[in-house]
Amino acid sequence: MKQRYYIAILALILLLGAFLRFYNITQKGFYFDDEAVYALQAKSKIALPQAVFHHFKDGISFREAREKYMPWGFWKRSNGRPGYIYLVASSFIIGNAKDTTIFILNGILSLAAILFLYLLTSLLINKNAGLAAAFLLTISPYFLYYSRNGRSQIATSLFFTAGIYFLVKALKNKMPRLFFIGGLLIGYALTTHWSLLVSIVAVPLVFLYLWRKKTFPFEELKKYFLKFSAGFLMPLLFFQFITVIQDLLLYFFVPYTQNFANYFAELLDLFKDIPRAKVYGSFEPFFYLNLFSSMDGLISVILFLGGVILAIYKKIYRKSEFILLLIITMISIILISVSYTRVARTFASFLPLIYFFAAFAIWEIVGLIKYKKLKFAFVAAIIILTGINAIENNKRILRFGNPYKKAVEMAQNYASNDKIFLADYSSGPIFNFYANDILKGATTAESAKEQGARVFLSDWLLWEDVAADRSYFKSVKPSIVINDPFLEMTINPLEVDRWVSYYDSGIEDFINLKNNEPHFNVINIYLPGSSLK
Repeated sequence: MKQRYYIAILALILLLGAFLRFYNITQKGFYFDDEAVYALQAKSKIALPQAVFHHFKDGISFREAREKYMPWGFWKRSNGRPGYIYLVASSFIIGNAKDTTIFILNGILSLAAILFLYLLTSLLINKNAGLAAAFLLTISPYFLYYSRNGRSQIATSLFFTAGIYFLVKALKNKMPRLFFIGGLLIGYALTTHWSLLVSIVAVPLVFLYLWRKKTFPFEELKKYFLKFSAGFLMPLLFFQFITVIQDLLLYFFVPYTQNFANYFAELLDLFKDIPRAKVYGSFEPFFYLNLFSSMDGLISVILFLGGVILAIYKKIYRKSEFILLLIITMISIILISVSYTRVARTFASFLPLIYFFAAFAIWEIVGLIKYKKLKFAFVAAIIILTGINAIENNKRILRFGNPYKKAVEMAQNYASNDKIFLADYSSGPIFNFYANDILKGATTAESAKEQGARVFLSDWLLWEDVAADRSYFKSVKPSIVINDPFLEMTINPLEVDRWVSYYDSGIEDFINLKNNEPHFNVINIYLPGSSLK
């Protein structure tokens, strides 16, 4: 085909991807706590300098500035994802600080990831395979699921895929400067999803393999590795600097701030939690493939595994670029399975590489077929089989709206001018985000007591530092308490009139989604003698 035909088909694929990602997007709402946490963190990054500036410019107190410019409280930590938080903050500056802005951001990032997968596959195989890979990733329910929410994995997927593309191009064309760009992008990918670090250890293994096989002279390989390392460290050091500056501002601006930390300290804390987190399930290397099969269909799993086998059989001893992709993809899947929890979102970061091997399998099989009609029939069968599965699952994804809408509306209705939410730093982020227009700055137990708070958004009432004030909270008989359902038995003694409980789940539960509500994830609004779901 001529170049313009490839461009036209790629444009049609991207248009299809845009439709799937932006259809009915304004009707969606945050489903996971994480989404609201990232949004609140992004708002905090924007608001903190404003609050400090107006404190000095207008002569208002720290507390007044904080309550005026950060009524939702200050969400200090970045959960090891400052790269994503600042992307969201940038989108808020360009657009509005709304949930739709984050969904649009992730939609755009996912389209860019599809484009880089096309470039990567075209570079290593050909443009026909590139179109196949782009199409499969575009309609992938697994990838679409994360493309239409506010979590960070799509950003990780984009920067990781783009980084791999430049590394492959550097190896293929022997261009040292591209190793720096590849390292820079992969380093940024790590700042959008900290658990990606378990897969990045695969990159030094690639260089070790190339050295052992004497694919490149040692001095040349050392130069490549140093350039990659320099690029990789730059985003980490940049966000370390930014986070320290933020913490210094926060330390002087919010006197009661504790746990003065920085980006590297956050990463260390997160990795310390891995042994504790394993109790939720790990050492299951095939778990992700089962999940992948449930969302994208068995045919996608077969194509991926077939592509890996064919790559080993036909290419691995001849092309260092295939060695790079093969080692990173397979070791990544194994490492996230055996060294961390069953976090389905981490697997989403590698979907472009998985569909690279699926497209490679399609191309190799087509090359083995002698008759043109059979080739056409094979490609048509792949499109039909993957398309049927995609239509079924993607319809459910497109229908999924805002499951917390009723609960948020109820909370807002009961929060009249004389009732104040007690905003917490660790719980209730979804309600905090949607209801912050009615927050009055009651961000501590002391300020809540001073202002006569009667509506509470927190499980914070149960922490040690407010235990002494339990009698106050019982005496005011709050109208509504929103908290984690696992604390219901503990919060019952407060004798509240009603409370809203919720908790999130993952893509595993979305597989069983029915009637816009997962079987496992329910929203209970408890009223006397009844419940509304």
